[in-house]
Amino acid sequence: MKKILIYIALLTCIMGGVVQFVLYLIHFNGGLSNTQEDWGVFSSIFNIIIAGINVCIFYSLTIKIERNANFRYVKDKIYSAQNGITQIRYVKDKIYSAQNGITQIRFQNTVLYVP
Repeated sequence: MKKILIYIALLTCIMGGVVQFVLYLIHFNGGLSNTQEDWGVFSSIFNIIIAGINVCIFYSLTIKIERNANFRYVKDKIYSAQNGITQIRYVKDKIYSAQNGITQIRFQNTVLYVP
């Protein structure tokens, strides 16, 4: 939904620039003005449209950076959980090997009584 709003805002800014340029050309009968004041007004309005486009791009980049940060946070949590599981398996293997060692020692020390 946010992506659609960004595209709509960006399209509105671009269309505003196109409309402004067309109106400027119509005002000067398809030509360009020779006076500095007319170009100053044109650039002021055009700067507002460019600023709108910059805001849309900045907002889009901010959302992407936030998603990336959230993804990294989840990835770190998964890594931490996997690391914990690996440590538990390691300790479990050590316990089993210790139990096997104790069983072998008991078996070797048992004296069989044959009547």
